[in-house]
Amino acid sequence: MGDVPNITIEEYLNSLFINYTVPQNVIDAILAKREIPTGSLAFQRDSSGKESASWVRQRELAMADLYFTFGTILAGGGDSKQMGNRRIVKMNITIAAADREYWRSLAFAYYRKHGEDFPQETDIYDGGFFWGSQQKPSW
Repeated sequence: MGDVPNITIEEYLNSLFINYTVPQNVIDAILAKREIPTGSLAFQRDSSGKESASWVRQRELAMADLYFTFGTILAGGGDSKQMGNRRIVKMNITIAAADREYWRSLAFAYYRKHGEDFPQETDIYDGGFFWGSQQKPSW
């Protein structure tokens, strides 16, 4: 087996969605929920090349959380800057219902695999998509 690239869990989660940068607060919220330290390597193999089942579970559930989060949004990603006489616009995206369903199905497959309950959209209670059922804001 050859060398495995050393990428962080943040880089790995960001790589799951092409042409869309996942907001850092979403990544941070997922890592906090899953108790994954920032900067952890996405693939943690021992000397024999195997990963522990507990790490694989944590990584896959973080992936599921991200897929579920993306399954709840409709559009996003827009940004623009004025540079001299030019305006540079980053792409806005609109997410089709079929894409949202596909991402949710991926999330549910991982939740099912690891014996976790499926979250509901009402479990996401702030702009950072931070999960929780306690301390929901009064708005």
